[in-house]
Amino acid sequence: MQAPTRGHLVPRVSLFAFGIPIGSFRSLQRAVHLVCLRSSDRVLTHPEAWWCSSSSGREKKPVLQRRQQTRSMPWRRWRPASSRWSMRRQETASGSHRPKRLPKRRTWNANRLSTFVRDRVLQGHEPTPELAAILLVYLVQGVVGLSRLATVFFLKDELQLSPSQLAMLSGIQILPWTIKPLYGFLSDAVPLFGYHRRSYLSIAGAIGAVSWLGLATWAHTPFQALVCTTMASLAVAVSDVVADGIVVERVRGSPQERAGSLQSLCWGTSALGGLVTSYFSGSLLERFSPRQIFAITAVFPLMISATSFFIAERRSTVDDMPAEWTPAGHHEHRLGERTQWANKASCYGQQLYRDAQELFGKLWYAIRQPSILYPTAFVFLWQSTPSAETAFFYYMTNGLHFQPEFLGRIRVVSSAAMLIGVFVYNRFLQSAPIKSVLRWSTILSVPLGLSQLILVTGWNLRLGIPNTWFVLGDAAVLTTLGQVAFMPTLVLAARLCPPGAESVIFATLMSLYNASGVLGTELGALLTQALGVTDKDFRNLWALITICNLSSLLPLVFIDFLDRAPIASDEDTAVDAAVPAISHDLEALDGLEQGQSPERSSPKKSDTRWHP
Repeated sequence: MQAPTRGHLVPRVSLFAFGIPIGSFRSLQRAVHLVCLRSSDRVLTHPEAWWCSSSSGREKKPVLQRRQQTRSMPWRRWRPASSRWSMRRQETASGSHRPKRLPKRRTWNANRLSTFVRDRVLQGHEPTPELAAILLVYLVQGVVGLSRLATVFFLKDELQLSPSQLAMLSGIQILPWTIKPLYGFLSDAVPLFGYHRRSYLSIAGAIGAVSWLGLATWAHTPFQALVCTTMASLAVAVSDVVADGIVVERVRGSPQERAGSLQSLCWGTSALGGLVTSYFSGSLLERFSPRQIFAITAVFPLMISATSFFIAERRSTVDDMPAEWTPAGHHEHRLGERTQWANKASCYGQQLYRDAQELFGKLWYAIRQPSILYPTAFVFLWQSTPSAETAFFYYMTNGLHFQPEFLGRIRVVSSAAMLIGVFVYNRFLQSAPIKSVLRWSTILSVPLGLSQLILVTGWNLRLGIPNTWFVLGDAAVLTTLGQVAFMPTLVLAARLCPPGAESVIFATLMSLYNASGVLGTELGALLTQALGVTDKDFRNLWALITICNLSSLLPLVFIDFLDRAPIASDEDTAVDAAVPAISHDLEALDGLEQGQSPERSSPKKSDTRWHP
């Protein structure tokens, strides 16, 4: 038996490869690869460890120095890349000199990438142009928060608004969010240009882009700025309602898990957009002017208009109207085409009016029920107490001289604190009575809210706590508590909705929540004006903070109104409230509610996803 040749194979391979007459470098590569394949039958180990003889003179056997250890070819550096992994060898059990090939390294191909995106990123939903368009709507709702700080500084510095004036304008800007059920009714009943969804999304995106461009170029007075910001808020509110309607249509008839996954995916996308722009909303102000940021923001609503055509929707025509809507005594075959269209359109308008009258009549009848009216009245009073956030924002910028970049950091901390608040409620307080959670969260919010007096009076510096660290910690604690306090109101709203009318009642309750936020903002503006707090005079700021925090205890007198709410089991409550609670809490990650400053959140929140 002839033993295998000792030594490394590099010289032999080199002679063999370069001894072949070749005409190109590709031929050389093929030759080297062929040599490597033919040499693969050898066991590549150290030359001195190939063979050894036993003392009895038996036949020679290979000695394995290291079992199950992978070795590479000696000419690894100059071997073709395509054969590096295929030429690796592994020694086998004792007594065998045949090598064992390792499996080829798994590569990241297009199929694996698409599977990962579908199962992990999109939570089991197929990536389609329509899904991309829906997610883009929610993403833009979060990304437009990029201009939030720019809007506040624009109104404060360029238009020279006082704290009371800014608070009053902030309340007016929320008004489009108080009539959300109207947008839903119009989108369902009145097609524009033949579509119920596409046209409304396209128009909302155009209105948003024009509004931001108006702020960038046209707005030079407070009234002009109010018109632009209110129209921008209207555009986001309409697109939000239409997008919600599309999601509801897509998940109708689907299992509960699939329906919840799509809604959580949409709201998570909105939260992602808000988180990404939280910090940059402040840092960009140190490099660009507010008007330049408004021009950048105008691009995002146009993306909604451009992608709205990917929404799968059948075009509706006048012929789709029921035949009974045609006026009695008229025969369509005797009328001209235009007369037929006019008669059907007239009957369609009359039927639409009757449907709207019937809908709002039933809605008013449902809200007047004691089981809905009294709990809603308490939440309305609880959220309509005055707020000092706008005056406190002026104090931080003009009194403490905080820069926009630091205000962006506070927004990031507040966003993270909101997530912590959602986790705390879902983990520890979900089964607790709503009445107890609201009572104790309100009571705890008073001493924590009065901690602002420590900053206003400068006691934190005497304690050795810098202003920046105190504000960051204060914002984190109050935002977490505010989110914990706001979650039960969403659970309560879901519990109040009667079967068969969940969507319209829930939207109406959210509109009432927003209206209470408007009232609270306007009351805060009146108090700010009455106490004489301006952009330079903060002597009475301590009194404003004290009154606003103590007034939050007044609604507790009516907390027994919650006893009128229908009592549901824990299972029913979890099923009814899981989706809306998570959804509307994720939406709040990107913004101001109730005209508050972008640095802190009050324990009372509204449904407003965005307003300047």
